[in-house]
Amino acid sequence: MNMLLNCIAASFSMKKTIALVDPLHVGHHLAFMRLFAKSLIDSGQQVIILYPNPADITTWLQENLPNGNDEFFVFEYDEAGRDYQNLGRFNDTFSTLDRWFRLRKQLKKHEKQIGVKIDFVFLAWLDSYLANYLHPRLLNLAFPYPWSGLYFHPRHLRYYPDKLNAHPSISEIDVALTSSHCKNVAIHDEGITPLFNKRLQKPVILFPEIADDTAPALDYLPAKEIPNKAKQRIVVGITGILDKMKGLLTLVRVAKNADAQRFFFVFAGPLRLDDYQEAEQQEITDFIAADPENCHFELEYIQEGGHFNAILNGLDVVYLVYDNFASSSNRLTKAAIFQKYVLAQNRFCVGEDTQKYNLGETVEEGNVAQTLEALDVLENRIKNEPFPVQQFEIYREKHSVKALDDVFKETLRSI
Repeated sequence: MNMLLNCIAASFSMKKTIALVDPLHVGHHLAFMRLFAKSLIDSGQQVIILYPNPADITTWLQENLPNGNDEFFVFEYDEAGRDYQNLGRFNDTFSTLDRWFRLRKQLKKHEKQIGVKIDFVFLAWLDSYLANYLHPRLLNLAFPYPWSGLYFHPRHLRYYPDKLNAHPSISEIDVALTSSHCKNVAIHDEGITPLFNKRLQKPVILFPEIADDTAPALDYLPAKEIPNKAKQRIVVGITGILDKMKGLLTLVRVAKNADAQRFFFVFAGPLRLDDYQEAEQQEITDFIAADPENCHFELEYIQEGGHFNAILNGLDVVYLVYDNFASSSNRLTKAAIFQKYVLAQNRFCVGEDTQKYNLGETVEEGNVAQTLEALDVLENRIKNEPFPVQQFEIYREKHSVKALDDVFKETLRSI
């Protein structure tokens, strides 16, 4: 009997109260917060969730958690605070520090409201809480909780790794991560994990780049039109916001020069041309207005989930030749889920993963001739070689919800 009581007491002592925080409500943020919350709750933690639109989290959790599971609280969160303008190079430092102060104040409020003590804070979008000159001692005073977070864009480790100090200096963007309250850091970029670990001298955890794997909506008309228009040609597609970062202009030029009898191109998502020069914008809009026979345009926002996946599932090749983009992309995970080859940039995270896991071909950004050659290679692979299912499965598993459960356990190990 005593042994049973000791086991029960031990199980209660293992339960922690975790604050899960995201200040943003666009793009991937909702999907990630839902899955992060579920993973933590499923692991036996009590979770306090701060998010701009609580209803979107609450309803989904109620539908996707076992009946009677009430181990979560969801509160509205608005990170907007004081925006310093008169401190020169320290404007961003003190504006960011104010976010930490405001977050602390809100967490204290909810601790009192619920009657709990928060053991750990996980920032699902850490980028908003980092700034140059944010001294770790100052941060410790502002925010006394142990914490970690998912750092989406540690670009400095990709753009100029040779120019960085061995460890973060006070003037560098990641100096806050040397805080004694920061227990570890999560990133998506497999290629920089060892370097970042050495730089911070604390655990840097590779988090899966999860993607929505909802079954394609078979009745979604824009997706149904693609195979009818493609007529057995190899279908190459760009999805999401169509902008300079996605390499839109290069794909336009590739479509102009590709063999229209062999290749069909899909442009799916809203146009955003502001970063292009006027002549480049005109080239893109003229191309769309001409409505080439070997192209399909769906230039409206496409809802994530069944609709988006229906478009992607209709492609043979997912175009990921990003323009100077150093971070990860969940389009690569989607390609692995739906077993579609990718055509990617030949550097940084996306290029390295494509090459390492044999997910497609890589090319130099902006190089039309090289891209056309790579399409020839992919056409041959599609038509004449067995699909490398095993490699795609390895990548899919590495970036799956199951992998998320495992890395969250690692993240919480220190508390």
